[in-house]
Amino acid sequence: MTKRNRNSKPIIAVIDTGIDKNVSYSSDIIENFELTIAKKKVVILKDSIDVVGHGTKVASCIKKYCPSAKLLIINIYGKNGITYSVLLLEALKLLINKKVDIINLSLSVNSEKNIIQLNNVMRKLHRQGKTIVASVKNGYKESFPANSPYCIGVLGTTKLQKNSFIVDMKEKIQIITSIYPEEVETIENRKEYFGGNSKAAACVTGCIGTIREILYIN
Repeated sequence: MTKRNRNSKPIIAVIDTGIDKNVSYSSDIIENFELTIAKKKVVILKDSIDVVGHGTKVASCIKKYCPSAKLLIINIYGKNGITYSVLLLEALKLLINKKVDIINLSLSVNSEKNIIQLNNVMRKLHRQGKTIVASVKNGYKESFPANSPYCIGVLGTTKLQKNSFIVDMKEKIQIITSIYPEEVETIENRKEYFGGNSKAAACVTGCIGTIREILYIN
């Protein structure tokens, strides 16, 4: 693993619905693009805009817990709020050659298509020292990619107080934390309360970013 400057800021990739251009931390966004399918091919578009809001809330929650973080945004949902596992696969492939410390996946994959390929790419990222944090699908005890051996899986609960964690790295889903809703920035210069497992994973991602910075780990 390569050592970084002790004062360097963690770089966190967020694969989600994009980000609003007017967020207060826009100067900390180092890259922002969208993956979409056109004529049966995956196409990369620059300067993606979040029209759904989920990605902006995830990024805002991460910044709440890791204010120093620099963000690399990849939108795989587009304007219709629908995505495909091949877009997640290509987004993760892109990150093999990107300088990132942590990858946030506040999402789940519903089909078995591309799971082997996804695990193979996540293994490469894991071996590069990149930490992947993934949320369990709401209403489930585990889901993919949260239960992948190359991810830190996060499950939310109402039984823990805000900012409380149960950690067991031997489990398939290693971290349980509160889904207590928190106010975050979203699209159109608004603020909304954000909860659920997506929020839980974003919170864990931000905390890991801050810990990495403090402990000088890469």
